Amino acid sequence: ESLPLGTNFQVMATPGPGGVFYTWNNGTQLFTNATESFTMAYGLTLTATFIPSNTAKGISFTYPPANAVLSTNNFVLKGRIASSMKSAQITCQFFQTNGVGVGSPLTTSGTNTWAVGVTNLPGGYYIVEAQATNSEGKSTIISEEFVILPFAAVQGSYSGLFICTNSPVSPTNSGFLTFTLNARGLMNGKMEFPAYAPIPIYSLPFENVDFTLGFAQFSSTNIHGQSLFGAIYLDLTDGTDVAYGTVSSDTWSSQLYCYRAVKTLSASTTPAPGKYVLSLQPGDQTNGPNTNGYASLVVAKNGTMSLSGELPDNTKFSQSAAVSKGGIWPLYAIPSGVKTNGVLLGWEIFSNTGSSDGRLYWYKGSHIGSYYTNGVGIVSNMDVTAVGTNFSPPAAGSMYSIVFAGGTIVAPLTNTLQVSTAGQFVLAGGPADKLKMSLSANGVITGSLVNTNDNKTLKFYGAFGSPSQGGSGFIPDTGGQTGSFELHQ
Repeated sequence: ESLPLGTNFQVMATPGPGGVFYTWNNGTQLFTNATESFTMAYGLTLTATFIPSNTAKGISFTYPPANAVLSTNNFVLKGRIASSMKSAQITCQFFQTNGVGVGSPLTTSGTNTWAVGVTNLPGGYYIVEAQATNSEGKSTIISEEFVILPFAAVQGSYSGLFICTNSPVSPTNSGFLTFTLNARGLMNGKMEFPAYAPIPIYSLPFENVDFTLGFAQFSSTNIHGQSLFGAIYLDLTDGTDVAYGTVSSDTWSSQLYCYRAVKTLSASTTPAPGKYVLSLQPGDQTNGPNTNGYASLVVAKNGTMSLSGELPDNTKFSQSAAVSKGGIWPLYAIPSGVKTNGVLLGWEIFSNTGSSDGRLYWYKGSHIGSYYTNGVGIVSNMDVTAVGTNFSPPAAGSMYSIVFAGGTIVAPLTNTLQVSTAGQFVLAGGPADKLKMSLSANGVITGSLVNTNDNKTLKFYGAFGSPSQGGSGFIPDTGGQTGSFELHQ
């Protein structure tokens, strides 16, 4: 029947075992058992081939399963052939959901099973139809739907850092990025600079580059009139669960890395769930710290980590973070009192032995607080070595020495300690410094002593990692000075 151009019409058929096979004269094919709507275009002819109701039911799919979500475009299409068909020739065709055929038909043969390789099928939603015909002329057609989403295998929550590479790290050029990625490659997240309000990222699409890389880019002018540019690459094939790229402005450039968070940890993962202690050891710098800070870390079974600690300028910090499958996690914290003019950030990596190691950057603006008021990390980076271990309490009855030095403590003060049955360090011998100290269940040390030089009481803070590692910390002294302590067997 001839129809005017643009006419909308429907083709209806009574569903049967085989259905109806529609063919346009332009090569587009469609198998269906349902009502289909069409629009007549110039020169098009539709041919309907009805599959008889007595067609043998002799073919099925085994891969991919119906409504499957595949993350690869190279796979083997598989199925079974019923004994009633004996052996059969199989012809397969892929269609987009709008009925447009994709690629040329694929053919194979089999007796009990059949299989045909599929390569380089573009991402998207598909209907695959397979027609089997045996030597007796019996045939049957089946179809099912599936979708290829290259980002399905890497969807999840990511977190990471962008750290400046062409000037000293500061609150205006380095920070923290978190985002979630769905199976369709849409990213929603938040970029945080210590110096500025968070920058939201809404529904940013990743491009699929040959099923090996995802690529996304963004820009913003929300940072005090600066133009901000970002480019993110996402590994789709190597199983690294890493996104990487750059964040930059007209004056600085930062390297970006983000890792996908794990969902489950166990005794065999890196790290295992439990309690950890970090010793924060700043490098040498004029007007910089001369002692160690600390952090206590609790790792939950779902990979979420809770961090709290103190820097040797007597400022506290805390963070909630997520660890990757390789034991890598980003430390990003704003110490108390610095507001928009300070940050502690860097990467920490756990080993499978329970230890950890990292390199952090500490920035503190000038004229903040009572200690190191000339600032920290302003002229050049203040590198902080973060050495950690799985927290292991001291054994009851074991003996330790604690040595206090620096600040107004003219000569080092050494005390002998013994571990009580309650797991506390008890004074066993030393100078008349009225030492008091406490060890928490997470390895944090707090205490006080009297400085025998001027009879003033000083407090001290730190952490104990394990009997082999011992403990260390800092003493906020008078006059803007700080001291330190070391605790060892």
